[in-house]
Amino acid sequence: MTMALPAPRAHGPETVNLYRRHLGSGKAALGAMLGGMVEVDSQGPWVHTHDGRRFLDFGGYGVFILGHGHPSVVAAVDRQLHRHPLATRVFLEPVAARAAQVLTARTPPGLHMVHFVNSGAEATEAALKLARAHG
Repeated sequence: MTMALPAPRAHGPETVNLYRRHLGSGKAALGAMLGGMVEVDSQGPWVHTHDGRRFLDFGGYGVFILGHGHPSVVAAVDRQLHRHPLATRVFLEPVAARAAQVLTARTPPGLHMVHFVNSGAEATEAALKLARAHG
């Protein structure tokens, strides 16, 4: 089933209400306190709001620490999307194997295995399970 999402409207109060109803009252309250600014665009180190203002995004994470839409990152993502967008996690994947090798080359002795996950929550869960398994 495909669900088409309506085109987003850049309107602060409406977005605050959607947050309140569907994402959580805390984030809605924070958004309202900050004036209901709605992000509509980003490029390089800048995030643009619905009312035409721009803000320096100094909280970037992952690849966004290089800025939004960095040409090298966009080119690498484009190449990967056209070659093999998502591994099945069933068959062997050589990029994951090589990444694990590179990571373990920099870890203390005895740490020679890697477990890749999708989020910090999954990483924390795996660490807790590992700690429990090994006392």
